[in-house]
Amino acid sequence: MLNVSSIAGFLPHPQGATYAVTKASLTLMTETVHCETRTSGVHVTVVCPGFVRRGEGGADGGTHSFRLPEFAWLDRDEVARKAIEAVQAGKPVCIPGRHCRAGVALSRLLPRELSRRGFERLRARSPALGGCCWPGTPPTCTARSAATA
Repeated sequence: MLNVSSIAGFLPHPQGATYAVTKASLTLMTETVHCETRTSGVHVTVVCPGFVRRGEGGADGGTHSFRLPEFAWLDRDEVARKAIEAVQAGKPVCIPGRHCRAGVALSRLLPRELSRRGFERLRARSPALGGCCWPGTPPTCTARSAATA
């Protein structure tokens, strides 16, 4: 069984809480089912990619107008290959892309407050990630997170 999640499930995601918590839940559920079924011969894997090109969209990755550096994008065929390899190897979690694995690893090492603030700043500066240039987008929650952290 292969579930498709996202690295968003490992990282703070200001203005994207529903997406992030859904992906985090799917990842955790898959890891749990992997543990429960590993002696039965059933392979359960979750693939957690970052930004994946969806088609002929060039630098913007497809239907969305995300303008990210070239290195940030993953090739969809490579993501699929890595996911299938992970299922065949019996791995519970597959994070394609060295930069994606590094980002997840770094977020686990950093204090949560630093992680949150970093993602808040990134999001606030990037309309591609829902930042301040989209009409109706609320300001980042830096002041609130400082008060509640």
